[in-house]
Amino acid sequence: MPTGPRGPTLPSDDRATLTGACEFCAWTTEASSHARLARRYQDHLRAEHPKAWLRG
Repeated sequence: MPTGPRGPTLPSDDRATLTGACEFCAWTTEASSHARLARRYQDHLRAEHPKAWLRG
């Protein structure tokens, strides 16, 4: 899944699928909107990396 230096990248085709990956493990995901991608990532952090999610 393509990621740039700042995170998920948007492919150039018509499907417009966003991809994302966890900086703490090998978890990856795809979503059709930034809101869905962010929600999936936050859910993953809360479940798998709670100390990272609570960082302020």
